[in-house]
Amino acid sequence: MAVALIPLGWEALLLGVGMVGAILFSKTAREVIAEQKKGSIHREFPSEWLDKTLGDIEKAAKSGNARARTAKKLLTQKRFNK
Repeated sequence: MAVALIPLGWEALLLGVGMVGAILFSKTAREVIAEQKKGSIHREFPSEWLDKTLGDIEKAAKSGNARARTAKKLLTQKRFNK
């Protein structure tokens, strides 16, 4: 079964990975940081986004919120992984 993905960001990723992606997408930034990211990320991560879901951060980043874009970058770039 082929899946056609339109580059829409995390929404496209969810279509491709199904339930696992939906669970990841609903986690808060704090949970993702604790499980997958280096502790040093806390120095730069915008505190107002810690308790927001990845979906909320993605929407705000797309709408032009600079702090949300920073949060998204820190959560998605592999160089910040443990």
